[in-house]
This record gives sequence, structure tokens and C-alpha cells, in this order.
Amino acid sequence: MGAPVKVTWPGLGPADLRERARREAVPDAVRRLLAIALVLEGASRAEAATAGGMDRQTLRDWVHRYNGTGPDGLSDGRHTAWPPRGRGAGRRLLAAAGRCPGGARQRVHPAAPRPTARS
Repeated sequence: MGAPVKVTWPGLGPADLRERARREAVPDAVRRLLAIALVLEGASRAEAATAGGMDRQTLRDWVHRYNGTGPDGLSDGRHTAWPPRGRGAGRRLLAAAGRCPGGARQRVHPAAPRPTARS
């Protein structure tokens, strides 16, 4: 069996994490908060991981993230390390080509009318 996971984020106990889980809107973050609350209560890593719907290694990874960033780090937030591609004229060209600024294709229903160029 693996070594116990050590939760080092100061100031929040299991009751605080459970209260925060009640207010959380993101279901995955709720599962992670509750699994970490179980670890703080003394449950084994396998028990807490099973209760949270993940494996032991995944729980370990989330505990390390929690230790580094606190409870706010348990949500799958938008990754903001890089700015969106294209600026000004580049964005207009992408929009005219039917692409989103990130390069993904826009979803358009086949029966939807096509935009026409305006003079």
C-alpha cells in the first residue's frame, strides 16, 4: 500500500472543506474537496480515492495541487498561461474564415443561413 498523503494547507479542517464543498458549483471540485476531507479525517488513500471516484495516484496529485494553491486550485479553471492567438486584423481574418480565435472550428448548424457580406 502507498504512503499516506500529507495535507499541508493551513487553516482548513475537514468540516471547513465539507462546507466549501456544499457551496461549490463544479461537481469535480466537490469530489476532490470531499476526498481531501476524508484524508484529513484519517481515511486511507485508497478509501478516500474510491469515495472521490479516482485512483490513489490521482488523489495524490490533487492533494499536491491543494497543498500548493489551496481549495481554489481544485477546480478545472480556464488555462490562462498563453493569451488567445490573433490580434486585431488577425482576429477579423479568423472570424471571416469561420474560425474561433483559438483556431477551433465554430459549430454551425447545416440548415443555418450563411452570413452575407455587407457593403
